Amino acid sequence: MARAVPTRRAEFAAGRAAARTAMSMLEWPQASVPKGPDRAPLWPAGLTGSITHDGALALAALAPAGTIRGIGIDAEHAAPLPPDIAGTALSDAERKAVAAAGPLAGRMVFSVKEAAYKCLYPMTGEILGFDAMQVVLDLRGDTATARLTRATGPFPAGHTLCARIAQAEGRILVAVILEPEAN
Repeated sequence: MARAVPTRRAEFAAGRAAARTAMSMLEWPQASVPKGPDRAPLWPAGLTGSITHDGALALAALAPAGTIRGIGIDAEHAAPLPPDIAGTALSDAERKAVAAAGPLAGRMVFSVKEAAYKCLYPMTGEILGFDAMQVVLDLRGDTATARLTRATGPFPAGHTLCARIAQAEGRILVAVILEPEAN
């Protein structure tokens, strides 16, 4: 972070402050959350979590590791997804579906993919491209399903993750939680 521009350093610090606040809410001992060599947060032993931030917002979601397997959150400005990003981030089927769903649907699909990636990455250590999952929105229920199009880590192709979508303060907020494995 020493070479990062001041705004990036401020976002990083705000994200870590949000993580410490979340630790306090869990009555967990305060600890630093450094970034690993892959830039992902290194959570204290016994915690799993996710951070999202932009210039004006920083959020963290944490849970004791035994209660959930993974969590991913993302916050995006509630604005249409630019066509160049949609061309890269959305499959043909997703672009067709979002065209009929309204101006923010593309941004929602993008955000679901970001949150799902953040949820899976700590367990897989694998960088996934946007084509690694197919997202289906259910805007009536503010939910989405992300289906893996290929295997990653212990997750086979076809594995699905459920996302919750909310809109507030001019942003789209997405959370993906992976429940513990059944014994």
